[in-house]
Amino acid sequence: MIRDHISNERYTAGVGRIGCVALLVTVAGCGFGSANGGGSAGLGESDSADASTSAGASAGTADPSAGSASQSGATTNDAGTGPDSATTGTPGSASATATASATESTTGGGPGDSSGEGEDTASTGTSDACAEAGCDANASCDDSARPAACTCNDGFFGDGTSCTAVELATLRVELPCLEQGPCPVIGCAMLETDQDQTSLLGDTEVTYTVTLRFRGVIEEKTYTGGDPQEGYFHPNATPVPGGFNQFGLQVDDPPGTYFLNSGTSGINECFPLDETHQVDVRGGSGLRLFGNNGFDTCGVQNLDGDGAPIVIEDVPPDPAAFDGQFIQVDVVDISAP
Repeated sequence: MIRDHISNERYTAGVGRIGCVALLVTVAGCGFGSANGGGSAGLGESDSADASTSAGASAGTADPSAGSASQSGATTNDAGTGPDSATTGTPGSASATATASATESTTGGGPGDSSGEGEDTASTGTSDACAEAGCDANASCDDSARPAACTCNDGFFGDGTSCTAVELATLRVELPCLEQGPCPVIGCAMLETDQDQTSLLGDTEVTYTVTLRFRGVIEEKTYTGGDPQEGYFHPNATPVPGGFNQFGLQVDDPPGTYFLNSGTSGINECFPLDETHQVDVRGGSGLRLFGNNGFDTCGVQNLDGDGAPIVIEDVPPDPAAFDGQFIQVDVVDISAP
């Protein structure tokens, strides 16, 4: 396209220049045509002294044939065959302007700049675009498009301009010994039930995989059905009737109950609990940790098979032993699919 543009400019320059010389014939006395009307494309050239004299004698009148021959000569010169080709041009001529325009188009600096110094393109992006988008400090910015797109980082949720950490609070239930009461020597009267509940703060359109660590002091309870797993973790089971404490975690969405002390009822001793498991929880869903004494008013004291109290390291009331039974649930990780 640049080549076509320059060619057209050159043609115009040739015609304009010839017309200018024709107007100056009477002043400069320049020969611009032969006596027989044959035009010469060269400015100030003549085939003979007679042609020059004839041209001088007829300078006062315009020779239509000379103008016609001149235009033909300009076209020929544009092709570069004459001594005064339009590619040389004179300062300030249309030809010189076209050359400058062509140079500007190929070296950059103008609207068609291809040197990379012109207006920024969407493919490279700029930090200014991200600043204008107003991305949150906990978001990443993609400025390859306009407007720039903000996306919350892993562990956060929101629209990118406002990002909130995905969080789940620690849960804890306690069934303390209250008094000896009518319970066996190894048992004690316990609080009938306890519960602690919270919600997963997260995107309500996302179901997260939540890794939880369960620690505490428990007695075993028999459960049936469901999906028993290694240790004391028993999802979606059914507790058998009768005494002995129950501990579990309920999730609203997707719905599920995860029992945490699955074993054999009737063993009159306590056991330390320290297990890590994963559960699916939808953003905004409620969770409830519960414990009850089996509704028989009694529970096993915090004593192991040797009659020693059990202390759970790094969990209150460490270094002391808890007087009764409890479970604490701490969040290890929350990940989105």
